Amino acid sequence: MKNRPEWVMGQYAAMLCGGFGVALYDTLGENSTQFILNQTLSPTVLCTTTELTNLLAYKKDIPTLQFIVLVDVDTLDDSKVASAATAGIKLTTLSHIETIGAAQTASFTSATPTLQDTYVLLYTSGTTDVPKGVPISHEMVMTAALGATERMCVGKGSEFTNGAVHLSYLPLAHCIEHLVNTVFITVRGAIAYYQGSPLKLVEDLVAIRPTCFVSVPRLLNKVYDKVVTGARSAGGLKAWLFDRALSSKLKNLKRGNRNHMLFDALIFSKIRVKLGLDRVCWFISGGAPLSTDVMDFYRILLPGPTSEGYGLTETVGGLAIDYYAHTDAGTVGPPLASTECKLISVPEMGYLVTDTTHGEDDATRMPVRGRGEL
Repeated sequence: MKNRPEWVMGQYAAMLCGGFGVALYDTLGENSTQFILNQTLSPTVLCTTTELTNLLAYKKDIPTLQFIVLVDVDTLDDSKVASAATAGIKLTTLSHIETIGAAQTASFTSATPTLQDTYVLLYTSGTTDVPKGVPISHEMVMTAALGATERMCVGKGSEFTNGAVHLSYLPLAHCIEHLVNTVFITVRGAIAYYQGSPLKLVEDLVAIRPTCFVSVPRLLNKVYDKVVTGARSAGGLKAWLFDRALSSKLKNLKRGNRNHMLFDALIFSKIRVKLGLDRVCWFISGGAPLSTDVMDFYRILLPGPTSEGYGLTETVGGLAIDYYAHTDAGTVGPPLASTECKLISVPEMGYLVTDTTHGEDDATRMPVRGRGEL
């Protein structure tokens, strides 16, 4: 199912019972859904009524599935209960489970996970036809969260931690959103969940006005294109003024200054408000490289740090994030304090740990020293 509070509640409830959650993308097809549920022997699925029909249809090929908990309704339709029973499924609602649990709080003893216990099982596309499961331990997610928090607090600590607000819209089944959610829980921030439609994302941003915005190039490119194309299509004085403002701020950026008193007031502050990004004190792009033009645009649009990050599902998304004062595009900054990295040779691409320099000319050549460790 899509991001919603019950997604996180279900995961934490499983941990309190000594178990862990298995993340399922709401866009998974039949084969991938069956593969994951069968591989993990999952007896219970939390979902919305949107996913119910497909799960009941898949049940014949998922023998371990016994319970489905609907999180978006408080009462059950008799026809749905009957359909589930025919498929061999016990159907219930989260509100019903909460009612039962409320009556047993005095007798319930929660489990205490160890650092090595599994926190969540995330699936990636892998390199084969079937998804690849990556078990994430409590130690891994907390270490990654602390490393990311430390980097984001450097130089901007009080701005980031005081009244921190995050809009959760990247899939919780992906490591980036899992890491960001954990960071905001760690700093006692607020997490709002989007309406479930990418077409309403700007509407959600305007309503929530997050203080930290984490995104991916696919979305950032669309917003960039819409803003730039929209401004230039207006023609006349508006188009000229926008291009002049853009050019002036880009020149300032190259000198290490992202601000411009006149154009920030006339243009960029208004764009921030329209996008719901006027309170953002930290912006991070991850998941894939962001082009220099687009990254520079966000660096001059937003008043706070704009960074790129790099990581893997196996590291809960956190390996490196730019420092807040960095203004050059095309790098992801140094490794986080929680990270150990090692460079290895990739001969087919011309990268060797024995290199003393890499690059063809003075413009691209960089010095390389050491044994490959960072």
